[in-house]
Amino acid sequence: MRQFITIKCGVLLVGALLLCLLAGCAADTGAPVVTEDDLTPSSTAQQAILQEAGGGKTYAYTLAGEGGEAGGPEPAVSAQEAANRAGRMMEEVYGIDLTGAVLELKRSQNAYSGLPAGAGEAAAPREVWLVRWTGEGPDANNGHLICGLDAATGAWLRVSYTPPASEWRAMDETPLAACFVPLPNSFSGLRGRWDEAAPSYHETAQALIGQAQASLSGSLLTDGAAVLSAGVRFEEKPDGCNFLMIELTCEDGSTYILHRTAARTGYDFGGWPLRAYQFWNETLLTA
Repeated sequence: MRQFITIKCGVLLVGALLLCLLAGCAADTGAPVVTEDDLTPSSTAQQAILQEAGGGKTYAYTLAGEGGEAGGPEPAVSAQEAANRAGRMMEEVYGIDLTGAVLELKRSQNAYSGLPAGAGEAAAPREVWLVRWTGEGPDANNGHLICGLDAATGAWLRVSYTPPASEWRAMDETPLAACFVPLPNSFSGLRGRWDEAAPSYHETAQALIGQAQASLSGSLLTDGAAVLSAGVRFEEKPDGCNFLMIELTCEDGSTYILHRTAARTGYDFGGWPLRAYQFWNETLLTA
């Protein structure tokens, strides 16, 4: 079943949103590698590229693999460039405080692995950087964020955020959307059906679309491109549940997906609504 509700740019941020799960991609780590000392050979041009990627910052990172090194020659997008690009995005788009943090980098052939809707299986092999941040603190589950970048171009391929235990608890204190019907034994509203016939559905869907469009348009995840249209579609599952996905098309022709796996629309993640979704670049999924 597919339904599209299309709106124009400029829709204001409305309502508050929900959460997202994601499959982790743990990486072996070596000693942190930090900033200028990692540039070989060092040059003014290379310094300028790194500073631009990180918005004026360089980010500490560690590489997965034996001795912290990945096999083979470094790709066109270096480890430091990937760390800078990812670090800036995490701070500016997801509100992650990376002060003192060390990002984990891993080279892979599929940035889409672990995503829903068969994305991982559909992805064509390509060399990618997977960049992971893991939170610290007293929570039993400290949360983490994983993003994937094309190692040849730096293009965003996917981003997934998993909340820490404190955010799970706060979210569970908010009600499910009135147009969402949970299935029996559904944990935190993760399994159920969005009811398109419910009186509140249209208003809820428009609010979600508007918030997604306002959050992505002109952002680092679209590399500054404006979102021209957005709509809702559903992924139907054999067990009777469905998942709401927002499809957004930008002025450069790129199409992105925001996949939502829970329905507690009263929780706003402290003003960082994209934490409620799994994001992927559908245009490059099989390119």
